[in-house]
Amino acid sequence: MSVDLEKISVKEFFTKVVPDLFKEGIKQADTSGISGTEFSLQFNIIGGAGGVYSLRIKDGKNLEVIEGGLDKPNIAIELGEPEWREAITGKIPGIMDQMLNPNQVASRDKLESAKGLSGVFQLTLSRAGKPDYNVKMIFNGASSPFASLKMSAEDFFKMAKKEVDGPSLFMTGKMSFEGDMAFLLQLQGFVG
Repeated sequence: MSVDLEKISVKEFFTKVVPDLFKEGIKQADTSGISGTEFSLQFNIIGGAGGVYSLRIKDGKNLEVIEGGLDKPNIAIELGEPEWREAITGKIPGIMDQMLNPNQVASRDKLESAKGLSGVFQLTLSRAGKPDYNVKMIFNGASSPFASLKMSAEDFFKMAKKEVDGPSLFMTGKMSFEGDMAFLLQLQGFVG
């Protein structure tokens, strides 16, 4: 399926592309460790021709795409339409992969970690010559505790590739946080 991700609508992406990507991904993923699980993701794409689309994943291999929201999804991800488009076109690498690739989430520990989290996490990535990149994650419908993390996009990608660790970035002033430190430490188990 050849699709122009620069021009695709939010609806077409979630109703057509995501199921195809998921189908391809599960061919290569070992989902045996997450048999008997159910996990839900909700994407709130704000502005432009955005919308709300939810994904319910059962046993790590059965995907249901739902137009609209869910009551207390395990993770609700809020981002603007321009940020969403940058993520799906690879201009901000790794953001969508972390959420849509079965290989990334085929771990019972990671799923249980996400299900055990409650709160709101705001990630702000600074970029030279461009507006900040903002993503908000709401875990299990909870409005608190709250934690925010700010760093450069470059350092975020280095951290995601395990080229540098969070404490080093914090100690050198390249990363800052606000809010509930205990919640932020819980997030480390989910994103790490």
